[in-house]
Amino acid sequence: RALFSLARMRPVLLLLLLLLLLCVAFCGVSAQRGVFGDERGWRADPEIAMNTTQIVHFQGYPVEEHRVQTPDGFTLTLTRITGTRTGPFNPRKGVAFLQHGLLDSSATWVMNSPEESFAYNLADAGYEVWLGNNRGSTYSPCDKWDFSFDEIGLIDLPTMINYGLQVSGERTLGMYSGDSEGT
Repeated sequence: RALFSLARMRPVLLLLLLLLLLCVAFCGVSAQRGVFGDERGWRADPEIAMNTTQIVHFQGYPVEEHRVQTPDGFTLTLTRITGTRTGPFNPRKGVAFLQHGLLDSSATWVMNSPEESFAYNLADAGYEVWLGNNRGSTYSPCDKWDFSFDEIGLIDLPTMINYGLQVSGERTLGMYSGDSEGT
């Protein structure tokens, strides 16, 4: 029996082919966004090392970072977009709250250009935008992982929304959007 038979190597070869395709796809997308620097003029994307608040500021929007503590002791980070790139909201339409999905963060709403990112589109349309982060996410890390999706939905989301409304002086949300388990 051969040590390296084609039948035995097929799963490994398929995996290598998949990895090669992913690398090619990633390099192509990264090159379009300017992630790699080389002699062809590509340059590093400065947003790579930024958190959500820094990305929003970099794009020219007035922004604040807030922290709120849940009743069971977790600290959650929120990002608030308080105007447009050209000034205050005119007219102001109320508060929009955006919640990321599973294994994600608030950065998901601002990763594209201002013309292509939902958070910026809402701010430009007149909404004060709040971006939430669940416990255990990149911007709301935790020391203890003694929680489930129940706490994220029953505790985190109401805590963040109520805090945003209180700070904004509003009684109700003008708009809510969630992705994945954020819905």
